[in-house]
Amino acid sequence: MVIAAEALGLGTVFIGSVWDSMKKVAKILKVPNNVLPILILCLGYSDEMPPKRPRWPRKTVLHENCYTMPSKKLMKEYYQKANEELIEMNYFHKGIRSWAEHWQNKFDPEYVEEWEKTLKKDLQEMGFLPSS
Repeated sequence: MVIAAEALGLGTVFIGSVWDSMKKVAKILKVPNNVLPILILCLGYSDEMPPKRPRWPRKTVLHENCYTMPSKKLMKEYYQKANEELIEMNYFHKGIRSWAEHWQNKFDPEYVEEWEKTLKKDLQEMGFLPSS
């Protein structure tokens, strides 16, 4: 869908934070009981053109006939290059100095523990997990 939308000149963005409030999203969208909203794809005409973020080199994501794990050297080179590009485009919030720090803050253990409890409760209430 993303490729088709972009070919038509539409902008796209995936909203992955549905996991943070899937029960509310399900209620707003009036989805049936056996449907679990896990991702939203928004389509529209962009009013801005944000810079493209760094992408893995094609040879690390395109596989023929079998999966090939990228070497540690290649992964480290990519990380360093991507980190430099993200710093140049002011991608990080104030006080964040690297991609690793960005993700470490995003998945703070206390936050993740609370999020998992809420997710489990919501999944139970929606009938996707047995009540404990």
